[in-house]
Amino acid sequence: MAPLTPSRISFRDGNYLGEVTPGKSESKRSHDLRAARMFLEFFGRTRVVHTLSLRDWNRFINARRNGQIRPPGNRKEGGVRNRQIAYDLCFLRATLRWASEAGNGRGDSLLARNPLQGHDLPEEKNPKRPLLPRERYEAMLRVAARVDWRFEVLLVLAWETGHRIKSLRSLQWRDVDFTNATISWRAEHDKNDKDHATPLSADALEALDTIRSHHPGLGEAWLFPAPRNPEKPCSRELAKDWWKRAERFAGLQPVPGL
Repeated sequence: MAPLTPSRISFRDGNYLGEVTPGKSESKRSHDLRAARMFLEFFGRTRVVHTLSLRDWNRFINARRNGQIRPPGNRKEGGVRNRQIAYDLCFLRATLRWASEAGNGRGDSLLARNPLQGHDLPEEKNPKRPLLPRERYEAMLRVAARVDWRFEVLLVLAWETGHRIKSLRSLQWRDVDFTNATISWRAEHDKNDKDHATPLSADALEALDTIRSHHPGLGEAWLFPAPRNPEKPCSRELAKDWWKRAERFAGLQPVPGL
């Protein structure tokens, strides 16, 4: 097993940063690069990948939480919260999972076993997550069409299903069952990290019909494709911009963590 190299996280002839990262959004590409350099610095540039263990996992969590390790170029003093630590560790876990599944062209996996599989991510004990009040929802809904028809649908589905914009952005047509009026949520895009399905209300079904009238799709087509590239879902940055514009049009002050 080859070690972590100075310039990239690599596994023999495979390279997550070269093969997987380029297909991500700009913000996630930037995070991948920062996280890769941070893990290389923390674990050591000659560390052999398959020797990583639960002790290393916990050691990183404590060091990141206490501010002993930071991404290169980040001079901010102090540690970070569990949410950021979990985000960093998700990158590391993704590289190892990819390496254990990707082939090496000779019939073997790049990594025989993911040494960090099954370890728990740190969670916020009491995350500040105020819910969207009905009055605020109705005020934003009144101006949503001025922002973008896709935002209006996103807002309705968020309210009717109780799911975050992140989960909604990642929906594909295969996730919608019009016959049984249900929608499926995949674990990799859900905050609870579990596959599950929820019923669709009449308002939610009407919102989905609006999408079909604009751009009908099947299978793995995105419900909310990026405006300039339908092969990708609309970005987090775009959805965030829609939200801010709706608040501004509705005369509402932003609420942290909403």
